[in-house]
Amino acid sequence: MTNPVQGPDDAELGPAADDPVTAAEPATASVARLAAAARDLLADARSWLPLALAIAAAPGLAGWGLARGSAKHVFDNRLPHDARMQALAALGVSMAVFALLYGGLAWWRRRHGVRPSDTFRSLNAVLLPLLGLPLLLPLFVPKVEVDRPFFVVAIAAALAALTAAAVYRVRWPLAAGRATWAWVVLGLAMTAYAAGFSWLALIQHWGISTDVYDLGIYDNLFWHSIHGTPLGSSFVKSGSHVSAHVDPLLVLLSPLYLLFPRAEFLLVFQSIWLALGAIPLFWLARRSLGSPWLALALACVYLLYPALHGANLYDFHSLTLAAPLLVLAIATIEAGRPKAYAVALALLLLTREDMALLACFVGLYAIGTKRGRLGAITIAVSLAYFAALKLFVMPDAGLLMEDSKEAYGYAYYYKDLIPDRSEGALGLVISLLVNPIFTLVHVFTQEKILLALRLFLPLLFLPFFARGKVVLAYGLAFIFLSSRGPVHSLHFQYSVVLFPLAMAIAPRALAALPERRWFASIGLEPHRTIRALTLGCLAATAVITAKYGAILPNESFRGGFHKLVRSLTPGQMATYEWVRETVALIPKGASVAATGKLGPHVSNRRAAFVFPADADYAFVDRSKLDARGRKKLEELKNERGYRKLAERGTMALWGPPEENRPE
Repeated sequence: MTNPVQGPDDAELGPAADDPVTAAEPATASVARLAAAARDLLADARSWLPLALAIAAAPGLAGWGLARGSAKHVFDNRLPHDARMQALAALGVSMAVFALLYGGLAWWRRRHGVRPSDTFRSLNAVLLPLLGLPLLLPLFVPKVEVDRPFFVVAIAAALAALTAAAVYRVRWPLAAGRATWAWVVLGLAMTAYAAGFSWLALIQHWGISTDVYDLGIYDNLFWHSIHGTPLGSSFVKSGSHVSAHVDPLLVLLSPLYLLFPRAEFLLVFQSIWLALGAIPLFWLARRSLGSPWLALALACVYLLYPALHGANLYDFHSLTLAAPLLVLAIATIEAGRPKAYAVALALLLLTREDMALLACFVGLYAIGTKRGRLGAITIAVSLAYFAALKLFVMPDAGLLMEDSKEAYGYAYYYKDLIPDRSEGALGLVISLLVNPIFTLVHVFTQEKILLALRLFLPLLFLPFFARGKVVLAYGLAFIFLSSRGPVHSLHFQYSVVLFPLAMAIAPRALAALPERRWFASIGLEPHRTIRALTLGCLAATAVITAKYGAILPNESFRGGFHKLVRSLTPGQMATYEWVRETVALIPKGASVAATGKLGPHVSNRRAAFVFPADADYAFVDRSKLDARGRKKLEELKNERGYRKLAERGTMALWGPPEENRPE
């Protein structure tokens, strides 16, 4: 029966479309759902919002600074009002872009049942490295590595930590298994290193930046060794390098000098030799970590390492050649290959006499890795070899020797701890025992602390957590007890007694992390932690090498005592050509006395001396002469009738009258 108030069609239409109660129900439900989602999101915001805001701000802060072309404001905050407003606008744009990114992805994933909070946390994990962008800005400030070295180190540490955290959060396999492509990449990296550093080393030589001490000495040594006088050198006392060091390895290598008998050969050979050190490190790291790609990362740390660059680009030294051999020695111990280890040890002992002392600590490392017999033999052989050299080959049996007509003394390397040089090495021990506070003051200087940070931060200090860290003891004492600046510096060869061993035991430290008692308590997954720390090492190394290595231009790196020359000006090229042409005027059998920078250009002959020694010819740079040198030059001109045969600027070749010149 039809309701008289309701028309016949009204019953079919159902409730009125404009009924306020009924129409409000869907809108109320939507608002309720949104409110509930917002409450859930805000309740969980502490776990993602602060990090998301920081990530959103980072590109704007960094991008504006880089686009502006100057980052000085990070230290002085002196920006005009307009620039500050531009920076604020860039920050706002960055925040807005990331708000759209976060919001859009959350909306899209919510359609697939993913909570927005989970999306935001996932994005934070992926975008975490962006937090490092503002930290890069200070690195673009001129001379920051010199003016604020601790700040640069702190940036390197922060970027390493960000990298490690980001890598840990991202899940991917360790890429264990076949290593073909890792070997290919390693080969390319080694080739690039050898080629690049050979070129840089040659430029130093052609730019007249190398010196008699020590490139000239070693060039002359190679010449003498292939001409029947092993380890002979006319530049040093007694005409033999044993007055300073015993390095028979150079005699074994000397036939290669016949390929190109000039100082340039030594510089190229040294770069190639050092590049080869990446191979045993890769082999060792792959064996320890089980991943060729993590091994490749550590091999790249080696090639990027600033201390390696310093040793490579400071002339040529037998000590520098020990770097790959030390890594090889540790690698063969770890691999349980005694025959290969014997070869590595023999080559190491032949590198220089004091490597026998360092080898004793390699022996202790072997004992600590449960290879006691191998370690004991290493120590016995090394001490016997060292004693034989000191007693029967070298002119002074003392550990540091004394200065004399036949020998060079090295007590001055530790003069603060050896106030009386006559005490020799005993004086060092006495100081350590009777004045330990002074020793601490002597070691913990700003210069040495910075050196320690630059040496060990690229390895995240992992070597100090390795069970075989005793192998570092000799190098730490050798470097950090020294008084002579070059010994505790990145720019010379001396760090070779430490950093190759630190690199060699770093993979062992990484692999052993899960075995540590405390590791289980922190709740980290072992393989992801190892991967994160390895790539953290690479990140720290990248920053340290950018500001303290040789690959990129910076104000800190030195090739020994001199700022690195990266390219030759037309004037420098003309000077080098003049030097080559002038040297060609000197008969091969004639003797030459040269000033320091010119010495390596005439050292490939039997009789080459440091001016003002007597010689048939004098190749001198007047600007480098002291009073004794100026007096000698006047004597040659006025009393012996020497004539100027060639001249360029302050450099000149002087020779005897034509009738007295040797053939």
